Order: sequence, then structure tokens, then C-alpha cells
Amino acid sequence: MTSVGRVYVATGAVLLFLVLWAMIASSPWATAVDDPGADALARRETIVRQRAAAAEQRYEARWAAYRAALSARRTATTVSTTVPRVRIVHVPSVATTRSS
Repeated sequence: MTSVGRVYVATGAVLLFLVLWAMIASSPWATAVDDPGADALARRETIVRQRAAAAEQRYEARWAAYRAALSARRTATTVSTTVPRVRIVHVPSVATTRSS
């Protein structure tokens, strides 16, 4: 067999492999009766997705309330700049103690 023949055989084998792979992946045969476990899993997934969406809404509402409170607190802090600043005064000690 010549090298050209070997190339044709190798190409044909790869092509046959890919065609068979595509046929098997497409599942042309009929599937069995629906699995009750799969149905229960789908219902559970729906419930979990609904709960996750509700939790996300609660989170967004709390985050919006926090941002509003923070904004109000910042504006209150900037408005109340008329309060005098605190001075730290160092007072001399009344009595001196010595350690032994």
C-alpha cells in the first residue's frame, strides 16, 4: 500500500469516527418513560430558584435602605460642622507613684 492510500484510509477512519460520534450524541433512539426522580428534581429546582429570587430581592431592599441611611448619616455629619472640636488637654499628675 502506498503512502497516499494510507492517508486516504486514515482520513476515512477519522471521518467515520466523527460521523458515528455525531449519531450517538444526537440520541436518535426513543428515551424510556420519564423518571419520577427527575421530575421531583425539576420541581425542587424551581422552588430553590424562587427562594433564591426572593432572597435576592430582600437583599437588594436591605442594601438600598442601608445606602439611604448611610447617605443621610453622611449629610448629617457634614451639616453639623458647627459643633466645636474637642481639645485634648494634658493635666499634670497630682501625685507621683514609684514602683518598687
